[in-house]
Amino acid sequence: MKYGKIFYIIIIIASFAITAKARAQFVFTGYYNYYSASGNVEGHDGAGSGFAFMMESAKYCNLRYGFRIDKISFERPEDEKKKYFDDFLILSPEVRYIFTKGPCYGGKFAPYIQGMLNLSSIGGSDNLSRGGMGASLGAGIFYPFSFLKRCWSVDFGIQYSAPNFIFKADGRPSLESININIGISVGGGGER
Repeated sequence: MKYGKIFYIIIIIASFAITAKARAQFVFTGYYNYYSASGNVEGHDGAGSGFAFMMESAKYCNLRYGFRIDKISFERPEDEKKKYFDDFLILSPEVRYIFTKGPCYGGKFAPYIQGMLNLSSIGGSDNLSRGGMGASLGAGIFYPFSFLKRCWSVDFGIQYSAPNFIFKADGRPSLESININIGISVGGGGER
């Protein structure tokens, strides 16, 4: 429950920040995520879903940077004797390059690539430390539109994520996954 409280506090802070006059424009995105584990997770299908929140600076039209928070819960295997991952929380500084230019990206589909450094807390059926560090790479496309004098967008992305491949507890496998994200954004959106 404490992660849920942290998420809501961040949303409240972001709500105030979006109305404040700031030199740089900010973009706020909420995502629904579907995660499918791959790689080293033997005996675990790793299907899971959850949500993410991302705040980015749109000071530069084609280059955004900021942070992202992902909270995911995994489905437990039917055989309780199998090892499994329960859930994870990932905090990620991120950077995204967008291939389209113009005010609110000209109302055209805008493809992008994205990279993140992951600081993770992963819970499982073992009693090992939850802490980890890894990275994610992804690509996607969003469709921007103007509404209520703001630039909004519908975002679809796919990521390859390994949130604990750099650092993890001894004996814990690296969690690797393909992540599908769909979200909605509001904010500045490169209106320079």
